[in-house]
Amino acid sequence: PPLPRVRLGCEREHVQRRNALARVFVARHCFTTWPALEWELVVSPQAGFAYPHTPADKALWPKGCLWEGAQGRDVVPLEVLLKKGEIKKLMDLSRLSVEEFIGVRMYSGPMQALYDAALRGFPQRDVDLLLDEEGDSINRYETTIFCIASGIRKIAQVSEVPARSKLYCFLPASSAAQQALARRPGSSRLHGRPRRCR
Repeated sequence: PPLPRVRLGCEREHVQRRNALARVFVARHCFTTWPALEWELVVSPQAGFAYPHTPADKALWPKGCLWEGAQGRDVVPLEVLLKKGEIKKLMDLSRLSVEEFIGVRMYSGPMQALYDAALRGFPQRDVDLLLDEEGDSINRYETTIFCIASGIRKIAQVSEVPARSKLYCFLPASSAAQQALARRPGSSRLHGRPRRCR
C-alpha cells in the first residue's frame, strides 16, 4: 500500500530501491536514463548538470548526440515551477498536492514506461527492470502511482473539454457515475467499453 509519508515514499521508490540505477532506454527519443536521475531532474535538479534530452531547444543539444524528437525538455527546479502562474492556478483550482504534481510530472516523462510496466505487466523489457534475479518484485512504485492517479483525477475534474471535442471514459456498469450518465438524453450504457461522456 502507499506510504502515509507520501513524498518520502515516492522518493524512496526512485532513489533507494534496488532498481534506482536501472537503465531505461526511451526508444521514442533515443536516450537512456534511470529512476534516481529522473527523480532528481523533477524534484531537485543540479544546476549545470547535463540531463539526458535537455534542453528543449534542439539547437543546444550536444554535437553528435543521437536523440530524437521535435524538442527536448527544460530543467526547471520544482520550487520555480510551482510559482508559475498557470501551474499555481491549476494547483489551487484542483487542490492538487505537491506530491501529486510531482507524480503527474514524473508520469509525463520517461518514467511512464516503468509505471505502466508495474501496472500492466508488459512489455517484458520494462517489467524486467522491476524484478530481481529470482523474478521477485523489487519496485511497484505504489506510492507514486497512487499520487499519479489521484492527481490526474483532480485535474480532470477541473479541466474543460474543448468545443467540438468528444470525451470518452471507461466506467464499470454498476458505477453510480454510469447510472447517472445513462439518464442523460441521448446516452446509452456500454458495459466496460468506452462511451461518450460529454
